[in-house]
Amino acid sequence: MREATVRISLTKESASVFVFGLFSGMDFSGLSSAEQAHVNKLVEKRQFQGFLTMYGKLVEKCFNTCCNDFTSKSLSSKEELCVNNCAEKFMKHSERVSARFAEMNAEIMSGQKNVSG
Repeated sequence: MREATVRISLTKESASVFVFGLFSGMDFSGLSSAEQAHVNKLVEKRQFQGFLTMYGKLVEKCFNTCCNDFTSKSLSSKEELCVNNCAEKFMKHSERVSARFAEMNAEIMSGQKNVSG
């Protein structure tokens, strides 16, 4: 049986998708540069936490769904295909949910500007 290597490519953009809409539209110009730097660090930390959460869920879901034969140290071709499909579907779903969240956030921010402006 051949050894299989499965690589899941997650970019920085994929990881930051969790916090994308959280601070969009917010005005931080009233903050000092030190406060802005602090907010940026908090956002980066939150993005990384979101990335780790997403990656952990991805690994758990795909492993539980696809890996059934523990008689070999490598994945079978069927398991490898399943893991690749699972990861692709998971990422597409996450991207769609994030895009919808950003759309809803934009609508909310637009509504707030119309009310206050």
